[in-house]
Amino acid sequence: MKTEDSSKNLRGKKKKPVFSSPSESFAQGMDIAHYQIRERIGRGGMGLVFRAHDTKLRRDIALKLLPSSLLATDEEMARFRREAEAVASIDHPNVVTIYEVGEADEQPYLAMQWIDGPPLSECKNEFTGDPRRAARLMATVARAVHAAHRNGILHRDIKPSNILIDRESGEPYVADFGLAKSLEDSDADSPLTLTGQVLGTPQYMSPEQAAGTNITTASDVYSLGAVFYQLLTGELPIQGNSTADLLRRIAEDAPSRLRFPDGKRDADLEAVVLKCLEKDPSHRYDSALTFAEDLERWLDHKPVTARPVPPAQRALRWARRKPLHATVTGLAGLLVLTLAVGGPLIALKQNALRDDAVQAQGRAEKSEELLRQELYSSEMIQTSLALDEPNGRHRVKELVDRWEGDPLCGWEWRHFHHRLNQPAEKIEIYGRYFSAFALHPDGIHFAASGPGGLRVATKESPDDLLWVLRPEKGKIEKVRFSANGEYLAARLSSPLQWKIFHTLTGNELLKWPYQEKEAFIAWSDIPAVLARFDRSRRVVEVVNIETGNVLREVSVAPQRENQFFDWMPDGSGLLLIRQSGKIVLVPHDPAQPEAPLTKSAAPHEVRAFSISPDGRWAAIGYDSGSVRILDIKKQHLSAARDAHQTNVAEIAWSPDSLHFTTIGPEAAIPVWNAESFERVSTVFESGMLVRATYWIDNEHFYSFSGNGEMRLRPLQEADTFRTTGNSPLFGLGWSDDGKKVVAGFEEALVVDTESVPPLVTHSPIPGTPSADIRWMPNGEELAFYHNLKLAVADTAFQNIREIAGYEQTPAPQRISRFPTLPWIAGTASEGILIASIEKEEIVYTHHNALHRNPIKIALPHPHDDRTVLFYHNVGGEISHLDIETKEVRHFATVDSHQVAGLDFDPDGTTVVAGASDGQIHLFRFPGGEHLATLSGHTAGLTDVDISPDGQRIASASADRTIRIWDLSNREIMAVLSGHRLRVRRVSWSPDGNTLASCDEDGQLRIWRTE
Repeated sequence: MKTEDSSKNLRGKKKKPVFSSPSESFAQGMDIAHYQIRERIGRGGMGLVFRAHDTKLRRDIALKLLPSSLLATDEEMARFRREAEAVASIDHPNVVTIYEVGEADEQPYLAMQWIDGPPLSECKNEFTGDPRRAARLMATVARAVHAAHRNGILHRDIKPSNILIDRESGEPYVADFGLAKSLEDSDADSPLTLTGQVLGTPQYMSPEQAAGTNITTASDVYSLGAVFYQLLTGELPIQGNSTADLLRRIAEDAPSRLRFPDGKRDADLEAVVLKCLEKDPSHRYDSALTFAEDLERWLDHKPVTARPVPPAQRALRWARRKPLHATVTGLAGLLVLTLAVGGPLIALKQNALRDDAVQAQGRAEKSEELLRQELYSSEMIQTSLALDEPNGRHRVKELVDRWEGDPLCGWEWRHFHHRLNQPAEKIEIYGRYFSAFALHPDGIHFAASGPGGLRVATKESPDDLLWVLRPEKGKIEKVRFSANGEYLAARLSSPLQWKIFHTLTGNELLKWPYQEKEAFIAWSDIPAVLARFDRSRRVVEVVNIETGNVLREVSVAPQRENQFFDWMPDGSGLLLIRQSGKIVLVPHDPAQPEAPLTKSAAPHEVRAFSISPDGRWAAIGYDSGSVRILDIKKQHLSAARDAHQTNVAEIAWSPDSLHFTTIGPEAAIPVWNAESFERVSTVFESGMLVRATYWIDNEHFYSFSGNGEMRLRPLQEADTFRTTGNSPLFGLGWSDDGKKVVAGFEEALVVDTESVPPLVTHSPIPGTPSADIRWMPNGEELAFYHNLKLAVADTAFQNIREIAGYEQTPAPQRISRFPTLPWIAGTASEGILIASIEKEEIVYTHHNALHRNPIKIALPHPHDDRTVLFYHNVGGEISHLDIETKEVRHFATVDSHQVAGLDFDPDGTTVVAGASDGQIHLFRFPGGEHLATLSGHTAGLTDVDISPDGQRIASASADRTIRIWDLSNREIMAVLSGHRLRVRRVSWSPDGNTLASCDEDGQLRIWRTE
């Protein structure tokens, strides 16, 4: 994006007018540079705006020209340049993009994104009367304005005509930064501050802007509120008889209360608007982002921060949601008032009224407790969402601390409190996304490149930029700090150049061109020395970047497209891969000969090459996605291991040289042990490509994903375990003592959760995969399906004993244990088999008449061993089986949806059923009356489990989340995220303190509270 360089020719230069007045228009077809003017479409903050056609790129653009009548002062020209610099630095999809700032025939112009649609000023009436649509629009606009603020830019003229609405998508775009001001300008030094001069549109100005005093981001927040006010009511918040009268009223008068067209009031929405329009800037939202977030809370029917909910207002909001409870509470208050005022007049009925009042007061107190429960539930949901938000840790702490010691605190609070003791998980370091990243050796500073250019800042204050580089076009593809952090190398895509900068100042020290596919440099531990590949001359050069002198050249074979190399940590020289595949050591001393370390490397092209900090290992990544390890001292090259689907892009070592990470084209980071060359773990990002990893110690590294987030990762992700081949996990169960958990399908994972770190064993399950797996009472053996038969074996599956099997079309499903008898039940197409564990024989068989629809679940009653509920895969019907009488009768139906999970509460009076439509259904046992439906999952349920104390339900879903519900008030308490594929099973530990879950990606997760 062309900003700084292309605007230099505009500074301090006398301009010759191209058109004489603002009203003069261009004829259709007239050219400005390579833009052909089509029509005039209006006026921006500082110039005339035309629709034009870019003849080079064959697209329509918006072209802004500055009329000669506005060229009288240097201030006007400075403001015109400011628009270009301001917009070009903003990286947000809802800010109109500036393509070019230039000059043709001494006429300055801006080429900008063309939005095919009207300004909001022409269609604002469409939003009046539709507050939800207006709120969605303003939330998007506010986030766009926040992006400008993050880049140090105030808009100062936010109004409906500067918000463009795309005709097709309906998306809003913030336009016209003609009055934009840099937040870094000092009031004393900048002529653009214009203290005492009013800039902007009066109707939407903040009081401080109307007074011509210093303004901040709060001024733009005020303007956003004024626009929102007008959308909601059709009127301006403050009106005047003249401009002078209007400015006075803005400075002195409070805005009118909102009058909605339909006559209805929404106190929350009104509070949001009026918080934007506060006279005192410190009383407004502290950023446009917090305004947007409050609008989104309102849209999600959540409490808004603009309106702290004191007891009376909470009661009112609760009353609207719970009218029956509110009526009871109101009657209680009325009775109390009646007794207080009219007691003497109704003495004969006083005793009866007193009794009624006491009962009503009790109901009121119960209603107040319900209100507290709803507030607790809401804030626990906010806590679980904050865990996945960038920089959300402080919000988690705030919410957890708020409820500490409260009797309402359940499993979810204890889990979040435990999570607070874990390392910080996520920090947002660059807006939306970036294409390149490097962490400074001090672990504090970073360089990140995105659409807004290359930014150098610190992790603690990512918005406080040391300096910014904005290329004229193309992007910055790679960045590398020198070993001592004094210098930064950046690879530009257009033109193809490497540039070297001083880290702290941003001063350019050196640049050189490179050819396509030539990408590699390596910094030496010697200050200011690096190695680079000159493809045109087929040499690797060692260069002093301060002097530009070439210290040594190493010739390479002409056939190789690229060249990879790295410096030995002991300073002995450069390790380099020859065309033949040989890895050779090139000494620093030109008089010393090369020393070959291997005969050949691999038939694939090298894509990454890195030497461990101790100089013992070299890791090599290839275009095939495989990795190899070279033991430098022994000169031994390992066999290749598959790491990624294709190109290995980056390799990073831990400081102790024991582990390294690799990066490929997926959202995954394999962690390798160098000694054993085994994959220790795999860390997954949330659907975003990984750009870089940097180890901060021997146990933790930072991952940087393309969405602009930095995450602190442990060497082995806490309480997350995987099958060796990522084979899915379908069965899950805890040992009776709660110390071990097992999950399996083709492979069994057994985790001792009490050992530190947890002890994990992997064992292949012989025969056909087992659809389920359970611990036996002795805690040493497992029940599973072996070649379609119920079987028992040790955890290594060495001693397998088959108990019962199926004869016709088997499709084994689940295994259940009877609570008080040594029996297990298996389900399949043919029916239910119940076997004795002690005698290892069948004790009962229930034949299934519907072979095409296997019985999926058989659930014994927790206190009555003769009672079993079961579900077969048709019609959502749950049946009640009496083992003693062999009677089967209908129990309940889940609205024609499939049942994916069943569980009893501990006392056996409530049944929970998870359905394929994502809902949870509660039934009374034994009658089967439907009690409630719980909604929240966005995909079908796969499992449900009630905690041993009967207080919480855990539900697993194909939406990859686990949700925690309060069984008593039926409110959702938490959302647990972390699985990448469908969660198959969820299970509480016997003491209810820990939760386990497994998924189709072979991941077993433990969710702890301590």
